[in-house]
Amino acid sequence: MARFHLKILCSLLVLCLFHAGNNISVAKAARLNILTSFLPIYIFTKNVVGSRAGVDVTCLLPPEVDPHDYHMRPSDMKKIVSADLIIINGLGIEDFLVEILAEGRTKDTLLESSMGLPLIRGDNNGNEHHHYDDEYNPHTWVSPKMAALQVKNIAEFLSKADPEGRGEYLENAKKQIKVFEILQNEFLQNIKPLSSKKIVTFHRAFDYLARDTGIEILDVIYRSPGEEPSAGQLSSLIKLMKKNDVRLIFTEPQSTSKLPAIIAKEAGAEVFKLDPVSTGEFREEYYIEAMRKNMTILVEVLRKQSLR
Repeated sequence: MARFHLKILCSLLVLCLFHAGNNISVAKAARLNILTSFLPIYIFTKNVVGSRAGVDVTCLLPPEVDPHDYHMRPSDMKKIVSADLIIINGLGIEDFLVEILAEGRTKDTLLESSMGLPLIRGDNNGNEHHHYDDEYNPHTWVSPKMAALQVKNIAEFLSKADPEGRGEYLENAKKQIKVFEILQNEFLQNIKPLSSKKIVTFHRAFDYLARDTGIEILDVIYRSPGEEPSAGQLSSLIKLMKKNDVRLIFTEPQSTSKLPAIIAKEAGAEVFKLDPVSTGEFREEYYIEAMRKNMTILVEVLRKQSLR
């Protein structure tokens, strides 16, 4: 009931206060206030904006909070209403936010940065998602190749909202995309020669990274956030790992689940951590640092598995 009342309150505030915001004019405003949804989108946007004067980039979620765990608070509405532009990932990862924005934002003031990207539909093992938008995997940002496309979308969006800054936005985006392309190529060069590329992951956060770098995700432990796997599913996973001689399980720093360790013990596997960069630090370099660390870990353990 409390959530229902909050939704009504948010909707009323949006309808009343967003009307003026839908017709923003950068030339008339002293500042351009950009609100991003969570950490990676903040970092991408911050890098595109660079040092452009008069443009402020903030983030709705604290850097240590994962979007899977977040619930809107009444105080968040002040940030949303005061924002000239809002940039999100999209595909339902910000399901706490999408319904509210849909009632008061237009395509000129709201960007889903995953728009137009080559997406992965449903579950690679033939099961459909029962979270997010129930159609596509939303973890686009975890692949440098996809992140580069999101940065391009963000730069084009900001260029339309602030035409005078177009040159800066596009140049900053070009630099960021180059960094992502170099990292993408390093992933490919290091992983392609390996004979064993199969892994098990905690959940579907790394599907895009796997697709774009040649890694094969044999299976996942959690098919949906908060949905515990059954004993039968765990037993099948262990049998599958043994059959395919896969001894690598990747969990995430955001997780406290003990299941990966239990499965590893039964399957004769080891557990390592990969960071989906959904949480971390509000630093422009944090995303690339975290993804380079992911690459180092992946390449090192896959090499060992290939030599067995």
